[in-house]
Amino acid sequence: MIDLHAHILPGLDNGAPDLGEALSMAWLAVEDGIESLVATPNVIHREVSFTPTGKFL
Repeated sequence: MIDLHAHILPGLDNGAPDLGEALSMAWLAVEDGIESLVATPNVIHREVSFTPTGKFL
């Protein structure tokens, strides 16, 4: 199964509050049979303040 609309990115809009929670959400998705997931944040530029908390690969 593919999830085409997931608010999983940490620290953005109504997604995961941090990386640990994002990873927990990802593992739950895998346990539920999700094989692919598209991260879809709600980005309104005037309302978003993003500070990276880790390294992006």
